[in-house]
Amino acid sequence: MRYSSGHKARTRARILTEASRAIRRQGVDKVGVADVMSAAGLTVGGFYSHFASKDDLVAHAVDHMFQERYERFHALVEVDEPRAAIAKFFDGYLSMMHRSHPETGCPIPSLTSELVHLSDEGRVRLTNGMGGVVGDLTRLLDRAGIENPEEAASAAFSEALGALVLSRMTIDPKASEKILQRARKSVKRRLGVEDIETRIPLRHRSAAPAAASP
Repeated sequence: MRYSSGHKARTRARILTEASRAIRRQGVDKVGVADVMSAAGLTVGGFYSHFASKDDLVAHAVDHMFQERYERFHALVEVDEPRAAIAKFFDGYLSMMHRSHPETGCPIPSLTSELVHLSDEGRVRLTNGMGGVVGDLTRLLDRAGIENPEEAASAAFSEALGALVLSRMTIDPKASEKILQRARKSVKRRLGVEDIETRIPLRHRSAAPAAASP
């Protein structure tokens, strides 16, 4: 049975979605082709119609992760009010929601510990994706009139990335949230947007109130 090119593209996208989420959640080495195809509702036999190997799948999944997480941000970098967009970006990045859901989050903290399992092509795509995020932040900071926007973007994103990793390593949710709160305050103050409140849910709705033990 022959399928249209549109059907093949949709199937490929489904495989990439399942692979990108599984890799962020479990790690490259623990994700098998059979697992991905099963999650996508497909047979293993169809895999090689879309990808040459697992390394090929992982490399394309890295691109898919960045697109899934940052496509809207990229599209609005030159459109949104810059200071509000900066506050929104870091409130979202340093939220308990993001901390608790790596499978749909920024791929960088999930993949930095997976470098040994990435092919050269996968590493290149990870590096390019990270450069794209910092580049978008740089343009946003430049529009906001922040001095040395490239340096400021790199420093702020590095701090946010480090805080997110530490918060995920911390077992106690209350302590984890404290790490994120402090990083949000630090980054937003440095970028001059500490006065801007956003509607980003900073805490997972299932989390306990701050005064109680989660």
